[in-house]
Amino acid sequence: DDIEQLIEAVYDEQPEAPRGAPEEVSDQWARTFQARSADRERSRGRALGVEIDVVGDLLAHGLDQVGDDEDPYVVGTRLGLPSRQVVVLTAQEAASGHLSGPSGGQGLRWLLERSVPVSHSGLVSALDEGFTPAAWRDIGLLRRHRLICLDDAGRCGVGRHDVRLDPALGLVIG
Repeated sequence: DDIEQLIEAVYDEQPEAPRGAPEEVSDQWARTFQARSADRERSRGRALGVEIDVVGDLLAHGLDQVGDDEDPYVVGTRLGLPSRQVVVLTAQEAASGHLSGPSGGQGLRWLLERSVPVSHSGLVSALDEGFTPAAWRDIGLLRRHRLICLDDAGRCGVGRHDVRLDPALGLVIG
């Protein structure tokens, strides 16, 4: 019962020390409360003065990071590196005809099951240069995906990078 009361007292925003506390504890409690309140107000004042340049961030990191169902202001505050969803197909899979646009939900699912997120900065920049098939641009779930078609050796050159698919490691960027 005493523990619950102490926990409530610690997390409560009250300036008084718990009942029955020694005078020394009560005095320190009051000083700490005043210091925390002042610090909170200073932090609040600094936070209100900060302006996030969301549009500038989006232009710097690529507007295509914003999905159709995403708020651009949320995307502008992401702390991670820019990334792209990449569909990786082997030479045999690429020859299967799915690149001209998936026929129905099964074809779309088939392609999406072969997609991975990539955040390697050099690869992201290179992928922004024409790696989306024209047929995918009108398909909501694929328009923001990039395509990597591996050759018969299981490799693909993307910009200055060599990409291969390893069964144990996944997408390997060299």
